[in-house]
Amino acid sequence: MCHTAECGDPDRLDGWRRTQQYVGQSLGDTELHLFSFYDSGDCLGGWLLDFTATRDAAGDTWTAGAMIKARDGIRGQSWIRQWGDGTLGLIELGGSSRLWIPFPFVDVTVAGSAAAAETGTIQVQGITASTVTGRGVGGTIAEGHRTQTLEAGGGGTVYAAPPGAVAYKVGPEDGGSTAIKVSEISNGIDVCTYAVDPTAITGPQPWNALPAPSDPDATDKHTAVLLTTAGGAETWTVRWLFDTVQTAHRG
Repeated sequence: MCHTAECGDPDRLDGWRRTQQYVGQSLGDTELHLFSFYDSGDCLGGWLLDFTATRDAAGDTWTAGAMIKARDGIRGQSWIRQWGDGTLGLIELGGSSRLWIPFPFVDVTVAGSAAAAETGTIQVQGITASTVTGRGVGGTIAEGHRTQTLEAGGGGTVYAAPPGAVAYKVGPEDGGSTAIKVSEISNGIDVCTYAVDPTAITGPQPWNALPAPSDPDATDKHTAVLLTTAGGAETWTVRWLFDTVQTAHRG
């Protein structure tokens, strides 16, 4: 049930298909741009977001990532949800993609990442839809990553899970050869540990479900992945899997 006028009339959504489109924005390295989508017409409605991310010059290494925040519009702006984080890992944007966000108010912050003065263009369009329609025609899964050089000589490197992540997998960058220990951390406790030998990887690795936090709203002891090596420092990447529907109702 809607509690505020901003939610709109819940009975009119089927007759109101509003498209909110923004012109393309050129972004350089570390540059940010905010795209806002507001009032889908119903507290139970949401947005189909169409992303197009292209490099302004062929051969460049420019990429784009997004952090998405959403709320339901009920009095007090409750049920705030987030997918991706500028430090922990953004949602990857490349080419064209469509993502379903089951909330009527959505903010999308896009960041550019590139070498030197390279730029790329990002365009985002939103289409309002009911929850039933939106889930049927838009994807709910997105990927992101975070790359970091592990400490040498047995040091451990923590990758805290970004908001909205439900699964992960790890892999070496640039042909790393040192086996590592992977530990899944929940509420500060190691709940699962296993080894990954990069010389034995012969194909795509499966996704591993992240352990659920004991308190999803805790400000510390977040769910994390800990990578530990007994050898020299090497660069590894943790890839994240985001689910906009599963995490919309988590906790």
